[in-house]
Amino acid sequence: SSEIIKGVKADTDLESGVYEGGFKIWEGSLDLIKYMHENSEIYNEKFFQTKQILELGCGHGFPGIYALQKGGHVTFSDFNIEVLERVTIPNIISNCGNAVFKNGADRIAKSIMFSGDWAGLSRCIYETFGQNYTFDFILSAETIYTHTAAEEVSNLLCDLLSTNGHALI
Repeated sequence: SSEIIKGVKADTDLESGVYEGGFKIWEGSLDLIKYMHENSEIYNEKFFQTKQILELGCGHGFPGIYALQKGGHVTFSDFNIEVLERVTIPNIISNCGNAVFKNGADRIAKSIMFSGDWAGLSRCIYETFGQNYTFDFILSAETIYTHTAAEEVSNLLCDLLSTNGHALI
């Protein structure tokens, strides 16, 4: 945990293998929400209510929270469990757990969290949901910042995106 805080205080936004930027609000996550909102003829309640959604490298979880607010079932993943505990979960509760949203508690129950390296994410998903489980919709913002990250995201899309699914990266 102190290693995570050290990563946040450093001059860089990342410390590979220790802190991958989850405490920071990245502009790309807000751009994803704006895109979905501006294309609400596609990304509406009817779309989300039938989807199993994965947000890769969720950090604050704003794109996944948008999907939860629209009725989707969302799996949030981030490298650091501390990010999920201190940022993602409080944001879900703040944005989906109050009286402003109909069935707020129901929406929180429609989410699940995974932390850790992406290399093991498919295995964790399969152990939780069953072998060959896939998602209808995958969201990810500002996660492709190295060649290795690009390969890992590509592998996850191949493993976890359903045949008729799509992703916003």
